[in-house]
Amino acid sequence: GEMPYSCQQCQKTFRTSSHLATHQQNHTQESPYVCVVCGKSFSVGTECLLHQRTHLEEVPVGQGASPGVDVPQN
Repeated sequence: GEMPYSCQQCQKTFRTSSHLATHQQNHTQESPYVCVVCGKSFSVGTECLLHQRTHLEEVPVGQGASPGVDVPQN
């Protein structure tokens, strides 16, 4: 489908202007946690850690997603 609405900061496209507006809030909110693999930023540290796991094929229990980063255990 057509996605005519484009973010001016990252060029991601959306089907509706409301989805674009929601996305643009990501660029204005403080996001101090940054993925060491791809640079994506997060406002919540645990979300960043969980995201970093997506870059790894397998994370052994108790191992961090990157050196010095602890992945929470459930």
